Amino acid sequence: MNNSNSELTLRCEDQIKYYFLYNIMGSIVLRGEVTNNIAKAEIAELASGIYLMELTDAKHNRVETRKIVK
Repeated sequence: MNNSNSELTLRCEDQIKYYFLYNIMGSIVLRGEVTNNIAKAEIAELASGIYLMELTDAKHNRVETRKIVK
């Protein structure tokens, strides 16, 4: 995982197709598709804090959840 104040990049397994970024209150603040096993999220507009990134397969079954600190 590579992160900065403007972009979050995460290498994913083959079955990962989508990501969802949630704030601590449980609201989705970003979502996107994984391309070539890489999830990229523009996080410059997000406030500093703790977020959860949920990684799902093509049928939206949760595969993994990661904690992100900005």
